[in-house]
Amino acid sequence: MSLTTERKGEVVIVQVGSGLTLGCGLRGRMKELAQTGAKCVLLDLADVADIESAGLGELVAAHTSLAKAGGIVMLLNVSHRVKEVLRFTRLCSAFATYGDVASAVRSFLANRPPVPREAEQCMRSEVYIG
Repeated sequence: MSLTTERKGEVVIVQVGSGLTLGCGLRGRMKELAQTGAKCVLLDLADVADIESAGLGELVAAHTSLAKAGGIVMLLNVSHRVKEVLRFTRLCSAFATYGDVASAVRSFLANRPPVPREAEQCMRSEVYIG
């Protein structure tokens, strides 16, 4: 898996390769970005079709690293399947999701806490696996 990083001031866009798994390097990259002053990291998940528990652990670790440094993690281009997993695990309330970079950057620059669009629905919905 590859991670490509593009920095624009306090905003960093990280293009996540095809797999988000344990040992993919995201955890280390987030720590580096936090240490270098990144305040907003946009994880572009366009190439991530599905996510398992190890990938969720990487997302939570990324969130924790940035939060400790006063930053935030936002998700871009999230697939339907990944959104379902985030909703099922109730992590949709921890990550704001956006369809494009411009919307995410506007939200960050508006200096208001990003509110995940699906947070209200996430907290009220029940997911049944049959």
